[in-house]
Amino acid sequence: MPAYSRPGTYVNITQAPIATNAGAIPGQPVAAFVADYNAGPTVPTFVTSWQQFMLLYGGFTTKSTSYLPFAVYQYFANGGTGCYVLRCPNTDAVQASLSLANVAGGTVQAPSAAPTVTPTTGTGTVAAGTYSVVVTYTDAQGETLPSPATSATLSAQGELVVTSPPAQAGTTGYYVYVSQVGTTTPLYRQQAAGSPTAVGTPYTLSTPPTTTGAQAPTVSTAAGTSMVVSALNPGAFGNTIYINVTPTSGSSTTLFNLQVYQGGTSPSYLVESWNGISLNPASNRYAPALVNSTSAGSSYIRLSGYPTAATYVSGTSDPYTTSAPLALNTAPGSSQPAVVADTPGSDGSTPMNIFDVLSGTSVPSVAWNQGTLATLNDQMLNLNLPDANNSGTAGTVNYTVLNEVIAWAESVGNVFVVIDGPFGGGNLSSAGVTSLYTNMTQGTQGSIINSSSVAAIYGPWISIADPSSSANGATKWLPPAGAVLGVWCQNDINNTVAQSPAGITATIVASQLEAYFSPTDLANLESGQINPIRLIAGSGFCLFGALTTAAAYPSRYINISRALMKISHDVVYLTNFAIFQNNTPVLWNDLKTVLTNYLVQEMQAGLLAGTTPSTAFQVVCDATVNTPATIQAGIVNASVAVALASPAEFVVINLSQMASGATTSVSS
Repeated sequence: MPAYSRPGTYVNITQAPIATNAGAIPGQPVAAFVADYNAGPTVPTFVTSWQQFMLLYGGFTTKSTSYLPFAVYQYFANGGTGCYVLRCPNTDAVQASLSLANVAGGTVQAPSAAPTVTPTTGTGTVAAGTYSVVVTYTDAQGETLPSPATSATLSAQGELVVTSPPAQAGTTGYYVYVSQVGTTTPLYRQQAAGSPTAVGTPYTLSTPPTTTGAQAPTVSTAAGTSMVVSALNPGAFGNTIYINVTPTSGSSTTLFNLQVYQGGTSPSYLVESWNGISLNPASNRYAPALVNSTSAGSSYIRLSGYPTAATYVSGTSDPYTTSAPLALNTAPGSSQPAVVADTPGSDGSTPMNIFDVLSGTSVPSVAWNQGTLATLNDQMLNLNLPDANNSGTAGTVNYTVLNEVIAWAESVGNVFVVIDGPFGGGNLSSAGVTSLYTNMTQGTQGSIINSSSVAAIYGPWISIADPSSSANGATKWLPPAGAVLGVWCQNDINNTVAQSPAGITATIVASQLEAYFSPTDLANLESGQINPIRLIAGSGFCLFGALTTAAAYPSRYINISRALMKISHDVVYLTNFAIFQNNTPVLWNDLKTVLTNYLVQEMQAGLLAGTTPSTAFQVVCDATVNTPATIQAGIVNASVAVALASPAEFVVINLSQMASGATTSVSS
């Protein structure tokens, strides 16, 4: 705000927003790969290198049936500069977690051996039968998990004498739990609450077992839990995460260091170190705030189960230090005094519905699934599902999921779907492979890929030097879309989306094609809206098609559809300033200025077919498109006509801005 030094009238002039650099508009096209996978973040994550993907998602061996890592590998090997990855874990996948003891209770562990039980007849009133017996330790914090069970049989009415479990530092006593074998009665505690038997003293059950007391515990409360350290994401991959709690140097007893390792425990596996942190909520180094931060927190773990401000006690609630890094699935035991309980991570077996995850229409209500592609607001995506070919099952694709995703892409208006054709098994003729592909769009198998201006199919599969194998000369057949999207990325950088990513300059890295198509094959693929990959002498393996799955003009061409998608996306962004402005000719003129400047830049960059503004585009934002009725409704309209590369002539984009959001429609 200007400083006013004297009374008077001041004028501040603010220029209307003008597009000065179209390349700076956020949300330009980026590749996105989505798959059911067993490791890595479950939110859309931007990855800038193959090395970063391996660090986050684990590489080729994480899920042997998935083509996700191969797609990302090919993307970067073919010129890709960055992509989004969305992992869809199984709905029953489990996060690995480790409950760490606090300082006060870190030495108390559950009894490791089954109790010794002596049945005695002639005294007592316990009925004849076989009984199951377990014991637990107690301490100042609570109660441990139960011991292994002992079966003891009374041949006649009598009593059961339970020998005390061995002494353990920190214990205040033990409880006995009994049930009769052959009944549905759970194990019930036989002593009154708060009255455990002293360690070293046997317990005698001389009356029928109580069946109304507390049941055997399933969670230890004895070694007061300081915090629970959980893998950030679900799956068995979490079992390869290790944590180490060490004291800080100096005199402080409440500060500690938390080190995170992934894949091993030697220093080379250290991935994060949180030094001088505390469980004291009043500390400016409060561990949960630092580690759990959504902006600068851990990429591997989350903390929970820590004390509150009301329950934190300095020197008691702080974590028990570990003697060496512990895996998040380390089981409690006498040799692990820092561990209260563990939950091993598992991959599960029930897949999510990938369409639901993409669109956010029906995401499973699980705490760790917080991300869908729908959260990437206003981001244009070139989307591929590497496993939509049913993980390489010869001759098949998942038509249901692909058509659902295509319909969603059409509804959001900023997603283009790149589809891998089916694998022929490596033993079909070129005509046989061609038939597999044309069946995708012409329906002779009963299912087809829907006609759409936002979807394209590529084939055949390609063979590359197998990056997952150490064997000399090993090769692997792979779906081509990862390589295709790498070429698209370079094409967009060098030529803009107006240039079809095809021709002798659109080459991919490969050693062999599953099929080398004949002229007849190529003609059939063209009629089926399939984009072939061909070996061109002197050039290499080239993308030699630029068709969507839509047969009608102008939407049959990839470059036309993507150019319209980009322009629609950009004009919405550039005109957001108009929302809530007075809907007057002044605003209309501002909108026209912004849109004109943007389109001049796009014309000069080669996005439009014309060479002058009058031949390349037209912008109308006046009373002819803004009527009293639309003004009253709070809507400001602009009509933008653009000339795109042949065969399309003028394509009209109708833009409406309103408080509830912008809408665009395209007509030719």
